[in-house]
This record gives sequence, structure tokens and C-alpha cells, in this order.
Amino acid sequence: MTAVNHFVNETYPRLRAQAHLVLHGMYDPADYPSAEQLKYKFGVDRYFAPIPDSNDLRINSIGDETIQEIKATLDQNVNDSFERAMRGAWERLHEVVKNMVDRLRETDSSFHSSLIGNIKDVCELLPALNVTGSLELENMRKKVLELCSYDRETLLANESDRLAAADHANDLLDRMSAYTGTISSIEDETDE
Repeated sequence: MTAVNHFVNETYPRLRAQAHLVLHGMYDPADYPSAEQLKYKFGVDRYFAPIPDSNDLRINSIGDETIQEIKATLDQNVNDSFERAMRGAWERLHEVVKNMVDRLRETDSSFHSSLIGNIKDVCELLPALNVTGSLELENMRKKVLELCSYDRETLLANESDRLAAADHANDLLDRMSAYTGTISSIEDETDE
């Protein structure tokens, strides 16, 4: 909260004053919330809830048919949550690899080292996101991590290396499509 108070009480008034000077006649005080309003724009809400368990003792005090329905619903909700979490992990991996393919296939494109760094970051994050311990996701993570061995300068300087890297990444996208539910292959226009 100290950082928020510092920003609201010291930095924000200074920024508003600078905006007034820079914008001249276009400055409109109504575009800027008051310091008190701004203070409530910062915050984090946390919600803690246990993962539902169909063997919860409280369920046992109702009829067998109702118990079975509740257990089935809870089990389905838990399975759906795990499925969404895993799909999200696959989608993150897919997104960074697809971005690499797209950028490498653009012949006049330059790219930053973050193209490969983003892949590394997602690969480092995936073990924590792999809530079901999926061997398929872990194996794919290791294969995608191999893309980080490409050197940015080499890829920029050598078109054949660049296209080979794009093909390698595209092959991984094809393999991922079974898990992400997407058609990820990008056709090389020169093959048409």
C-alpha cells in the first residue's frame, strides 16, 4: 500500500500538472480521476476455495440418489477445471511457438531476442501449470525448449537456417494441435 500512497499523493499530482502543461487547451480535468478515486483502482482480490471432493462427509446425510448426483456433479466440475487448466497450458505453449513460426516465415521481418526468450519463459513456467502431471505436455515442453538453442543473429543472417527453424517449430505446432484443438500448421507459400 505504500507504493500506492506514494503514487497517488506524490507522483499522480505531478503527472496531472505535466499533462496540463503539455496538452494546453486539450487538457480536461474530467479525464483524470481524483486522487481518492485513483487509490481504489489498485488492489488484488483473492478467493480461496478447496477443490471439491465427492467424498465430503456432509454429503452423506442426504439420500443415495441425490448423493450420487452431487458426487457426479462435483467430479465433473473438478475434471472440467483440470481440463481448462491443461488446455490453458497447451495454449500458452502453442502461442509462443506459433509466434516464432510467424516471425521466422516473414522474410523481411526482424525480431528481438525476446522471441526465443518468451519460449524459454513459458517452458520454465509449464511444470507448475501441468496440474495433472501430463507426460505429453512435459515431453512437448522439452521438445519446444530445443527451439531456444537457435541463435538470433544466425537466424537473422542466414535465411536457410531461419526457414529450417521455422519448419522445426511448425512441426511442433502440428504435434500440439491434437492437444490444443487447433489446426496450427502454416503452409509455406513457396510450396504452392
